[in-house]
Amino acid sequence: MNFLKPDIGLAICLVTLSMVVIVTAGEIVEQPWQMEKQKDSITVYTRLSDLDGLTEFKGVTLLDASLASVLAVLGDVGACTQWLYQCADPKLLGSASFTDRYVYQVHKLPFPASDRDYVLHVRVSYHPDDRRVEISMDVMPDFLPDTPGLVRIKRGGGKWTLTQTTDNQVQIVWQQVMDPGGRVPRVLVNRRAINIPYESLLGLARLVTRSKYAQATAEYGPSGELVGINYPD
Repeated sequence: MNFLKPDIGLAICLVTLSMVVIVTAGEIVEQPWQMEKQKDSITVYTRLSDLDGLTEFKGVTLLDASLASVLAVLGDVGACTQWLYQCADPKLLGSASFTDRYVYQVHKLPFPASDRDYVLHVRVSYHPDDRRVEISMDVMPDFLPDTPGLVRIKRGGGKWTLTQTTDNQVQIVWQQVMDPGGRVPRVLVNRRAINIPYESLLGLARLVTRSKYAQATAEYGPSGELVGINYPD
């Protein structure tokens, strides 16, 4: 068996977006979600977030898969270019454990915009009572020196919530908001706020059916904590 060690990074690609902050009586008002797309069992929502004028997206889908299979895809750094929209050059930068790691990735943008890069602090928590995994992602802009030719994303984050609703189905909710920095055309921002979650979740649904992931199993510690993933030989 090929065990997913703590030094395997979680392949999660971030979106670069911009938006407007609404302030009322000196406080930021949380905006309601607006449905933008519903296709192929994937629903994409956007809303104004409380991060300095950025658009937050939420992608929701239900996959015919086990929780271990979905985590196996997310944990395979090399696979990110096969399903994450415009994701490139993933690297694991450091790892304290399976549930605490640092990942580097590039998000490609069309010319003339410069590609973006970012470092994520990724933390994984498992909630056995409702068979739910939460994966939080926070941008760590100073973890590495800036990369020449790329614009470093300095603010933002996101969260994946994976819930095993039945033995053979997992609900996925992916929320994210990022400050792209630099200049990004509004039309590109708005289009990518929809394309990134839709195309990525569509790719995830395809990849999770491959035997490498479909036959993966979760590894738990003595207290029931999630400690890794076993890939088939």
